[in-house]
Amino acid sequence: MTDKVAKQLARINKLKQARRDDMAAYDQNPFSANNPLAQYSGSNLAAKGRPASGRRRQKAGAVRVKGELRWQEQARQTLIQAINRKEAQVLLKQPKGYPALLAPVELVFTPAPEEPELVIQGFVRVLQAVEKRIDTPLVLAAVQFTETDAQALERLGRYVAQQGRA
Repeated sequence: MTDKVAKQLARINKLKQARRDDMAAYDQNPFSANNPLAQYSGSNLAAKGRPASGRRRQKAGAVRVKGELRWQEQARQTLIQAINRKEAQVLLKQPKGYPALLAPVELVFTPAPEEPELVIQGFVRVLQAVEKRIDTPLVLAAVQFTETDAQALERLGRYVAQQGRA
């Protein structure tokens, strides 16, 4: 056997042993924070943009604004995670029901404390569970805007430009 083959086999054996150790730790306590497989849990995967210091790193266009999503005589409080001139990604927390795909909705939020609320018409383009569980309480909805009111679109554009500078 050559030295290269021997080194590769040694690496493979180390990886197999590390995997066995991880599985043993998981079997002992699957919900432990020290569990090496806990990094693959749904809540950790949903927070994958968080640096080690605990503060979140924000992407361009990422905001954290409370708003409201209205559809068919229903309304749900939302957290707007990202917004641009074409669409917004909102997080719905209540499991009481969600809008259907392609359902017309209104996204209502206040861009600044002194300004009146902004109502943008749109439709639901994506509904996606945040965690890989059947009973997940969080759903991410992408709302694509279809607003035709020039004044509302102008206010939205100013708000998006402000968020890009901040």
